[in-house]
Amino acid sequence: MEAMSERMENKKSRGRYDFSASVRRQIAERAGYQCSFPGCNRRTTGIGANGQYVSHSGYAAHIYSAASNGPRGQGGLTPEELHSADNGIWLCGRHAKLVDNHQGSAYPPEVLHSYKALHESRVALEHERLFPPIGWLHEFSVGQNPLFVSGQRFQFAKLNLLYGMNGTGKTALIEWITGFFDPERFSHWMTVQSLPIQVRMSVLNPKLQQLSVTASGGDAAYEIDGSPCAFVPLGFKVIQPCRSTIACGDHIEWLSRALGLPKAVIRGLVQEANRFPHARAANLRFERNPGDGVEVLRLDMPERPPGVTLNSLSGGEEAGVVLELATAAARLSGRYCPTLLVLEEIPSVFVDGFFDTYSHHLLDPVNQFQTLMSLPNRGLDLGNVQWNGWQVIHTHGQPPELKFT
Repeated sequence: MEAMSERMENKKSRGRYDFSASVRRQIAERAGYQCSFPGCNRRTTGIGANGQYVSHSGYAAHIYSAASNGPRGQGGLTPEELHSADNGIWLCGRHAKLVDNHQGSAYPPEVLHSYKALHESRVALEHERLFPPIGWLHEFSVGQNPLFVSGQRFQFAKLNLLYGMNGTGKTALIEWITGFFDPERFSHWMTVQSLPIQVRMSVLNPKLQQLSVTASGGDAAYEIDGSPCAFVPLGFKVIQPCRSTIACGDHIEWLSRALGLPKAVIRGLVQEANRFPHARAANLRFERNPGDGVEVLRLDMPERPPGVTLNSLSGGEEAGVVLELATAAARLSGRYCPTLLVLEEIPSVFVDGFFDTYSHHLLDPVNQFQTLMSLPNRGLDLGNVQWNGWQVIHTHGQPPELKFT
């Protein structure tokens, strides 16, 4: 009967790609029957007025529209993709209406994908009786600064890509964003620039909080909701692997430098990476060379013999291993504090298959952290990138008139 009911629903909705009853239930159950809008978490099911029935107040809202002229459009998706649970987000009535106002322009698909991923990650962890603090970078804007046109802003998603030609401010944006949680990241700008840098960022913590920083004359002055503070004590952790030379010598020491983490944690991080079922690199372990006693990392990789060493991999494969370990560090951190994974200067040989291979990896509900990556222009299929859940912030122009769109 249910299958017949679904066929009749689809037949009645000619020209639209509505969710079937089973898909709506799947979207609701993945959300724990709570609104997925950050900071809301309203329960959408409960006892009815007379105590004999169940009252429902939630909606399986489309991320890409059910109709071609609907909010956010259909993004070139197939009917099967438009019908699928991956294209739905569970919302209360108030927020279902809010996200569709003005054709959904304030809440593009990649932002809703991130809201969905954040909420489902939290539900999955709470199901395991883990209750991490909620922290989410929400919006960034620039005031007075030496590079960008003042007054511009963008919203963060779970996955965020800064995309533009070299010299269009991508590194500056990363330094300013992470500088809210580490004043040292402003140090370069405070010494080489005569103009002050004024930037603002809102954070869901879980309520919306407004952060601002003015960096000038060797000092960084912070505010939270308009009140001055010496630093931003919100406990955000930034994981940012650095570009490094080809792995050589003691691999624990090399990975410590590449990941920016103490040598003492690298062994445990390898075990954390091994526990993630979707990682491409598997069975990571350290072994000592018989001759010199140096410890090397061995692992299994697709299309490679079992037990290859890290230094025998190509540049792209090696970058993939570093990414797996950086993701493991961010995953572990995200269980206990708000976390941002920053990926900058990833080798081009690795990027070619990145979005199809790693987007679902990063969106997995157990990965409760945000990702900020930068890439130079390289002819990406941005439609495919956005469908994979990425908010694309395109930087362009020349200083001091740079823009991001």
